Amino acid sequence: MKRLSTLFFSQKEESLNPHIKNEGNAPIYKKSVEKTAPRRIVEEVYFPRISFLGCPFIWYYYPMHDLAIWTGHLYGTPEENHNLKTLLTKLQTIPGVRIEDDEAVIRKAGDFCLQHQMKYISYEEPNNVDFALKKI
Repeated sequence: MKRLSTLFFSQKEESLNPHIKNEGNAPIYKKSVEKTAPRRIVEEVYFPRISFLGCPFIWYYYPMHDLAIWTGHLYGTPEENHNLKTLLTKLQTIPGVRIEDDEAVIRKAGDFCLQHQMKYISYEEPNNVDFALKKI
């Protein structure tokens, strides 16, 4: 598993997420008066037309920060089945994707989504990724 990005997270930002307290390894959400579900800070997404050998790149999407960071994985492939440097080189050719500290980053994910359709990954439904994909 790829490390969490040092581009995005820092020690100072822990206080920016007051609705989450980490006790042990499990996040605990404060209950609101309205009894609403806790809001997710990060989502796993993919762009159907951005793939490698027919498998889309999986990204962590942070909507509050308009940022997407590649997870280091492709959807539908076994772990350790691809060379990360090769994939980063392929991603670097896409306008809007930058390589920073050996990570693929989309800084303005909202604008990027206007050109490339973004879909959320749901692990509850098998085979949820459509494979009408453009190979890089």
